[in-house]
Amino acid sequence: MGRPGVWLQQKGVAFSWGSISRYTDAMLYAALSITAGILANLFSGLILSKTPFPQAIAELGWWNLLVVLGLVLLVMVIGRQARRDRRIRQALAKRFATVRVEIIRNMFVILARSIGCWPTGITIHIFFWNGTALVKDRAFSYEERLLPGTHHLDVVLTTDELVICKAFNQGRLIYKELPADHLEHYNERIKGKIDPNIKWVMGCPLSPAGGSKLGVICCFSQELVFADENQLQAFQDLLLRLSDDIISQITLFASELLTANLESGDSA
Repeated sequence: MGRPGVWLQQKGVAFSWGSISRYTDAMLYAALSITAGILANLFSGLILSKTPFPQAIAELGWWNLLVVLGLVLLVMVIGRQARRDRRIRQALAKRFATVRVEIIRNMFVILARSIGCWPTGITIHIFFWNGTALVKDRAFSYEERLLPGTHHLDVVLTTDELVICKAFNQGRLIYKELPADHLEHYNERIKGKIDPNIKWVMGCPLSPAGGSKLGVICCFSQELVFADENQLQAFQDLLLRLSDDIISQITLFASELLTANLESGDSA
């Protein structure tokens, strides 16, 4: 006959763990309802006959096992419902966390296209502060052009001679156009991880009001895309405004991801 699932499917019967779970729930609810109905019928008869409670219990005899069965079924139903609720909350939290990532990416698209000469070849990353270093998070990123030379720059120290490190340390937005020999200014650890053709870099710290620094937004390109000082200033102003919204989204993302992880741990 082979595996039961295959045999059932050949017979035209849908077979999945989800369907089994639904059938189990239906059987539990039916069993609980039937048990409760029998008990209600038995006790109502005894009550109408005005039988004292101790005597009623004695007269029920083996029927008292229905009380135990009813309690067991009730606990099982409540437990399964609680696990189902945890799974739903976990799924929703993960979904909301995914939505936060997309919202931030859309903000990066708005920022990139605000320059006017889109596409600009601009790349935008977020480096998060983990207490000892700034670490690139590839989920929160926008890349119009793949730059293999910068792909492996995932971790930087606040002592590295980089624009984003200075922006993070000083707590302010910094823009810098890079000289042709900018690689010569970096230490050996990061020199081979930076594209030599990058023309400019902008770093914007993520600093919640009254809170510790979260990290820094890094923008760069192989082209000088700003036509004049006014366009550069408009880009910086927009980045500063969006940074507040990005901080809010990251905070919500972290909270929802924590909720999902906690729910997953509870259901394990």
